[in-house]
Amino acid sequence: METVFSSYMKEHQFDVEKLRDHRLRGHFKERYEHRRNLVDWDYNFGVKDFSKTVHLQEYRTWRMNGIGFMTRLANGTIPNRTLGSYIPGK
Repeated sequence: METVFSSYMKEHQFDVEKLRDHRLRGHFKERYEHRRNLVDWDYNFGVKDFSKTVHLQEYRTWRMNGIGFMTRLANGTIPNRTLGSYIPGK
């Protein structure tokens, strides 16, 4: 527990963009370079039939950069360190 809570401190390096890229590379594996096409495939053959309110442009933006919606007209410059954990899935 001590290791987890100490990782929230600012003296530990935390590059959220690098961590997200690493996670996406692990998810897409050898198809990483074609992820935009895969996002379109997922939308057309998975999401579109179940949710008529999700537009392709919004879905693509969310899948490519991880931002689901904008909350205000300001840019967040400080990442949330509590969401920076990683557990390998099966």
